[in-house]
Amino acid sequence: MLNKVRDKVEFKSEAELEKFVYGHLDELLALQPIAKQYRVNGDICDILAVDDRQQLSIIELKNVEDRYIVQQLTRYYESLIEEKPFSNLINYENEIRLIAITPSFHQHNLIDRKHTRLEIEFWSFDIAQVKGTKNILFTLSNCDTNEKNTSQISTGRNDDVLPKEKVQKTEIEWSEDPAERWKQYVMVNAPYIDAVDYYMRLNYSSKLAIQTLTAEEVREKSKKYKRACTKEFKIKLELLSKESGITRKFKTVKLPQNIQLGHLAAWCIENKVPNAIEVRYNQSLMQVQSSEHRIKVEAFIAHHLSLLGVESNPDIADGRTCILNTKIPIWVLVAMREMLDYSDEEIHALYPNLSEIELENAWAHASDYARTIRSETGDIFEYLTTHKMW
Repeated sequence: MLNKVRDKVEFKSEAELEKFVYGHLDELLALQPIAKQYRVNGDICDILAVDDRQQLSIIELKNVEDRYIVQQLTRYYESLIEEKPFSNLINYENEIRLIAITPSFHQHNLIDRKHTRLEIEFWSFDIAQVKGTKNILFTLSNCDTNEKNTSQISTGRNDDVLPKEKVQKTEIEWSEDPAERWKQYVMVNAPYIDAVDYYMRLNYSSKLAIQTLTAEEVREKSKKYKRACTKEFKIKLELLSKESGITRKFKTVKLPQNIQLGHLAAWCIENKVPNAIEVRYNQSLMQVQSSEHRIKVEAFIAHHLSLLGVESNPDIADGRTCILNTKIPIWVLVAMREMLDYSDEEIHALYPNLSEIELENAWAHASDYARTIRSETGDIFEYLTTHKMW
């Protein structure tokens, strides 16, 4: 993807630049991609994208300075106004946004823009390696407003948030008080919540109206975190405008694979992220707005129970922890393995609908919360007899 020429880092080709920007539109320009290399009237538009209001953005990219970028955007504008593609995704009653992205702009670009009736945004980009690290930052700067958005370029190296030896499983005696239990949760998961803080402030500060990282913080923290953010979460924001009143929109953010929904929810709550009311991952969601004790307890329970594939319901198995949606108590599985010396295969024979992942989640939960499982353990022989499993 990248070349290093003397002290300068650059994309190997315009195609690599396009691939990177297309994959990071949400972070860099708060846009959602529609198409790249879109052909219209004999021309090829680099990127088409929309914002939350379905406003079309036409983006032209250059890996080197180019004299004709304004003329290209003008032609694309005319062709797209005439053809109106993707009308189910684009509201053509909105003004079309024209965006030129290049390392630098030629004097002719400035003259061409000055004498066109169209509004064309000039954004320059810079690629730099953070001093003393292997991390490479892509910074996009608006030439007129000085707005800057930064994203980190993945080099394909190990993307663990933390070295594994620093993440230790600790059995905690959880407090009965919700507020105390939340403090325990934040303390135990502090390394992951700190990692979320780094990536969110690095990549999404403008989108979420939060404080961005300083250059010093980037230099310091980039030594600790190695990033390839591929796990998608959604943050629901409540926005207020004079035109449309209160609207709620989802913003997609990407974090490393070992970040869980509870970590992101905790970060939103602890940092009081403006406008954030909910976070989601796949079908799981957590509220992160108001009624702090209730929300914090919900986040705690969701992270430690449903996200691990287990549940605790007073109406099921006398409230003992079970594998999610199965009514199978975890203490029974543990007793089968430890007291009766059953193998996983033998347990599967008794519970043929139990998947390998569900069983692995049960073992992980039993290991992390051994004290709780011990307190729930009953008479395995009586259980098997009652359920006619002998």
